[in-house]
Amino acid sequence: MTLETSIFKSFTIFVDNSSNIHMRQLAKIMILSLVIALFSTTAEGQKFRKKSKYMSVGLALGTTNYVGELDPGASFVATSPKFTRWNIGGELTKRFHPRISGRTSLSYGRIQGSDVKSATDPEGWEPYRRVRNLNFRNDLFELKFDGVVDLLQNRRGLEKRVKLTPYGFLGIGFMYHNPKGQLPTTGEWVSLRPLGTEGQYIEGSDAKPYSLFQVVVPMGLGVRYKIGVLWDVSFEIGWRKTFTDYLDDVGGTYVDKANFAPGTPEYIMSDPSIYLEDNPLQQYEKNGHQYTKGYGRDGDQRGDDNSDWYIVTGFRVSYIFHPKLIAPKFKG
Repeated sequence: MTLETSIFKSFTIFVDNSSNIHMRQLAKIMILSLVIALFSTTAEGQKFRKKSKYMSVGLALGTTNYVGELDPGASFVATSPKFTRWNIGGELTKRFHPRISGRTSLSYGRIQGSDVKSATDPEGWEPYRRVRNLNFRNDLFELKFDGVVDLLQNRRGLEKRVKLTPYGFLGIGFMYHNPKGQLPTTGEWVSLRPLGTEGQYIEGSDAKPYSLFQVVVPMGLGVRYKIGVLWDVSFEIGWRKTFTDYLDDVGGTYVDKANFAPGTPEYIMSDPSIYLEDNPLQQYEKNGHQYTKGYGRDGDQRGDDNSDWYIVTGFRVSYIFHPKLIAPKFKG
């Protein structure tokens, strides 16, 4: 079986089962395909000409989607379009092999989610999702380093490179984030981590503050098209595996609101269900604090224990630095 056939077969399996496949399975398929490509191209790179090892700089413009507790999408390939947000970035790429390039990218994007806006199905859990009334937005700053593996090798240099090239990528990245929530009382956006909405700053609590700096694993697929001798345009979709469940500030259990002063942002955002108009669930008062039946009780589930993901999709335009212009040879 050729390299192209192997990768194509893996991708076909992924597409055919995209409605049921788990994120970990996606990661395994993509990593396996890239490893196959890397091992199969060792000999190919031995005769790769120096003038073919060109560099390029690119501008990326696209969208970001979030996968977590506040996303009602059916799967990680069918996230809710309601919360599709922007993403911009730049990248520097160095080709050093007929199939392989190294890439450094810096990007800025936003993810967002809301229980009220996403709860549309009156059956099942949707009424409870709506009443939970949690919301967030999060601006993500990402620096990543990845290896790009082309499905079709390019031995013919810059001018005669392949016209259309599908590719995959895998790497490591570093991300800074700061989730914010919109107060239902005033509409103001406030940073959620300092509030300790799940009791992170309460003495004796098992909940610990989460870090705003995170490691991510970027992986994805794309296709690149040659539009000129020194210009390429590409489209790609990339998944980001994170190691935090708090991109949305939701990942554990409720804490009793009696731990917070009434009317403060901590009090409101720890359990905003009591501020939802037309609430179909019963509300009650205890020790001077308002509660919604089924919510806000100390220890009740607020989120799950799965790490959040985000997805970056978009177009890239790249300009290639001609090797002859970068390193001209002078004869004495």
